[in-house]
Amino acid sequence: MILGDSISQLNSDFFELTGGIHWAWKNYDELGNSDRIGFMCCRRQFIFDSINNFSNNYCGAVVNFDRFDDNTLRSIKCSPKIVIKIVSKYDFIAASPVDYDMAVYKHFNKYHNVDGIVFCLNIIKQRYKKVYPYAEQFFNQNLNSCCSLFTMKRDIFFECCKFVFDIAFGFVKNSDRSNYSFKDRRLFVMERITGLYFYYLSKQDEIKHRLPISFIKQPEMVLNPKPAFEINNIPLVFVSDTDYSKIAAIAIQSIIENSSKVNNYDIFIVGREIWNEDKRRISNMILDLKNFSIRFIDMNYFLANTDIDKSLICNSSRFSKGGTYYRLWIPRIFKNYDKILYLDSDIIVTCDIAELYAQDIGDNIIGAVHDIEYIRIAYKKHRLSDFINKYACETLKISPYDYIQAGVILFNVTLARKESFFEKSFDFLAKNPNPYNNDQDVLNFVCKGSIKYLPVNWNVEWHCVFFCEDHPLYQSLPAKFYTEYMEARKNPYILHYSSDFKPWSMPMLPLAEIFWQYARRSPYNEVILLELIRVINIEQQRKYKEKRRRKFFATLICALIPSCNMRHRIRDAIVNNGAKIKKDRI
Repeated sequence: MILGDSISQLNSDFFELTGGIHWAWKNYDELGNSDRIGFMCCRRQFIFDSINNFSNNYCGAVVNFDRFDDNTLRSIKCSPKIVIKIVSKYDFIAASPVDYDMAVYKHFNKYHNVDGIVFCLNIIKQRYKKVYPYAEQFFNQNLNSCCSLFTMKRDIFFECCKFVFDIAFGFVKNSDRSNYSFKDRRLFVMERITGLYFYYLSKQDEIKHRLPISFIKQPEMVLNPKPAFEINNIPLVFVSDTDYSKIAAIAIQSIIENSSKVNNYDIFIVGREIWNEDKRRISNMILDLKNFSIRFIDMNYFLANTDIDKSLICNSSRFSKGGTYYRLWIPRIFKNYDKILYLDSDIIVTCDIAELYAQDIGDNIIGAVHDIEYIRIAYKKHRLSDFINKYACETLKISPYDYIQAGVILFNVTLARKESFFEKSFDFLAKNPNPYNNDQDVLNFVCKGSIKYLPVNWNVEWHCVFFCEDHPLYQSLPAKFYTEYMEARKNPYILHYSSDFKPWSMPMLPLAEIFWQYARRSPYNEVILLELIRVINIEQQRKYKEKRRRKFFATLICALIPSCNMRHRIRDAIVNNGAKIKKDRI
């Protein structure tokens, strides 16, 4: 094994020793040949303050933070002035050790293959006789600083690297790891060897210091998203949770299949509770696609850092924790974008979504499609017509025929921020805490007079025809909207599976086959099929229990009827769910 300038091929074995520390050692001139060097990583940073100022510290050495942001930097006092003041005092700084409540050797043996420690100790005994006595002390004590955070003078750093990498390469080249577990094939042993050398340094004459560290639970969190691509960037935002993430994945599948190679698709999934396995599956959908990016945004951070009454966004919808309102944050979260396209998860896109993003919405806050179902209810011959008309005029201050559907929204982010869209949205909610259609009412009220109405093809609500048994749709809509809707239904650019009717539970309904066309090629096909089987089984069980209940009552009633002929006919009628009994047969 040749110790060259780059050992990136060993990343899977060496952790940060390859990408950071070894590169710095072999390319020190490129770092300006400074008299000091320091190392921190994405999940751990030094705290330049007393650990006693943190009530949630672990063993007086570590403080957990949910995420890394400006508030975290302020908490750990990581400012240039403070860092320079502390670092300049000491030749060597390392992380405060943690008390394992057992010897370091015994602790390693409990969780890893201790043969690695034995092998490395033999190398140290042979090559570094001055260090070896400290090795015995270190592995027999309870205190260990196992993370590779440090600041050192240049000469100390070079000596440290020489020692650590000599041991590391000797171990990789000469040890037999064939029976090691997959976990132990990664060199956790080198964390202990690095910790040993830090212990050795702490016993020398150099001026040394220990600092507590922060641990970031979610280092990958996206807080200030910027365009993923420099040109032809098409930003798309979904709001989802773990239950609906598989549905969002099928929508993304349709976007992928109808995409163009000349465009770049910058996809975000916003939510609070999306499992890591779902993130993995969805991210893997674009592994081989260079013009796609998928990022996840945790709304917990934005909720915690927004001064609003959280009760205003809780509702009885499927998003019981307020998820349907998250789209109101879009102008705030995506402030580095001029325009954002929001999409509901329960959609299928049948053309290049870039065509919708390219729509010119002029000097309007949003571009959206008329809500055909809302207009159908408001028009006539519906039990809610009077209420909807009054509510639209008096509360939303709009005509019901101007009402838009919020499942597909093209946001002019720049104008929305300028017009205080977010603040006005929550002002409306404070005055109207229980809007009829949740955030959709908010959008209609706040954006009235600043809406570019897009062709219905871009948001075809599939369920409108299902609610018209008493009055056909051509009698329930103004002619203009009926004609446009029916034409769009023949050629939907975006098919929106809105309402409680869903193609994954009702595949027999018209246009459900379009959903399944893309579901079959998504990573969730088997999951959706399994859930459909469960729905069918539950329905069959419900019908079976209902039939048993009817049989029970039929038996009780028939016991009081003297005529045998009559008893059979009444029993059959009850069991068959109230079938009519013809008088001439009684």
